Amino acid sequence: PGHCPGHVAMRVDDVVFCGDMVVEGVTPHLAPESINPYGGVDHYLASLARLERWSEGARWFLNGHNDAFTNLAERIEATRQNLIRRMSRALQVLAEPLTIAEVCSAVYGEMSGYNQLLVIEKTGAYVEYLYEYGMVEIVNTDELEQGSPVRYRRLREIPDSEIFPKEQKYVFI
Repeated sequence: PGHCPGHVAMRVDDVVFCGDMVVEGVTPHLAPESINPYGGVDHYLASLARLERWSEGARWFLNGHNDAFTNLAERIEATRQNLIRRMSRALQVLAEPLTIAEVCSAVYGEMSGYNQLLVIEKTGAYVEYLYEYGMVEIVNTDELEQGSPVRYRRLREIPDSEIFPKEQKYVFI
């Protein structure tokens, strides 16, 4: 889970088929867990950690978009750094109250078509994660019943090193 519900990886000998879980150069699509159960940043990070442990000793990794690769740990770290970079940018712009759409424009620039949907969902997942970990707050709760969009603001400056907790205790069933 994390990238999408029901996502699986398969291993045959020393080859792991990891699908879209790890894709070179991009962070796979994520949606907020509130609209995509078992999705979101937290589940995705847990899935990456689990994939890395489970794949120990494998030599080849095949994903859904690029050539086979051999360096899973490096790809996972690059993905984590990309997530940190995007969420750090979101935190920077959240010095002022913004909607998810406004944060998305600041983080990704202007997009259109299907890409716009993908990045707004990713941004929603980032903001949801930052909210759950107490880094941002909702500032306009009194306006929400009148149909105003939710506006978020960071609570304080957060160093990149504090965006992801040092160690997570995940439960896998």
